Amino acid sequence: MIQVAVLALPIWGDLRPGQPSPFNTLPWLTLALIAVGVIYPFALNAWRPQVLERAPALLEGDDAVAVDPLPIAD
Repeated sequence: MIQVAVLALPIWGDLRPGQPSPFNTLPWLTLALIAVGVIYPFALNAWRPQVLERAPALLEGDDAVAVDPLPIAD
């Protein structure tokens, strides 16, 4: 719980209402970045599904694809 508060304080400092320009655009920029982060994997899955199939290898090495405990069902 303390970790959340420690991380939330600087975020609140950036996103609190009544900021002077250009800082008053930060809440909208934050929402836009969150939206892109949510939409991008779905678009990537529609256009290039093989990229997401290889994603475990990017994080854990090439051996992760062969022993993936939760393989993507075809």
